[in-house]
Amino acid sequence: GRVRIVLLTVVALVGLTEDAKPESKEASGCLQETQKSRASDQISAEQKIRVERARIEKQRLGFGDDNGHASTSHVKPKLSKPSSIAYPRCASLFGLSGDCTVYFDVTASGNAKDIFSFCSDRMFQDSAEEVVGEMIFDPATIDGVPVDYPGVVILIPFEFSVSSIEQSD
Repeated sequence: GRVRIVLLTVVALVGLTEDAKPESKEASGCLQETQKSRASDQISAEQKIRVERARIEKQRLGFGDDNGHASTSHVKPKLSKPSSIAYPRCASLFGLSGDCTVYFDVTASGNAKDIFSFCSDRMFQDSAEEVVGEMIFDPATIDGVPVDYPGVVILIPFEFSVSSIEQSD
């Protein structure tokens, strides 16, 4: 099990109509990007090591284990300023949905750092990492003193849906 600090749900509504088909040049570029991105959709060994080190560091600091057992003088970080996410243009052209698991640390000043993600399609990766980088947190504290908090994990779903506006005659 993993410690989940925040569960962020993102739903992007993209309006497409029959006559709003993507230009072939743009669609072709998106298709190439999608094919290229799927070649390396795995968490690297280095990233796996970072996740494990963060888990060990949280235990060492007294923030508890993955079951949430922690000292009462230890407070985990909490999202204080969410951020908006941009639905990737290529994903909307092809009607793609997916999700990203984003890993990061929260600094004692409440910023996200060392952000990386694993996405069902890398097309979503930049948007997911960018939105986390813009978030502001109330930092973790030990006995009221802000501290860095390693190994935050959140899931960001990207849900594609087509909205249409019916016109009356």
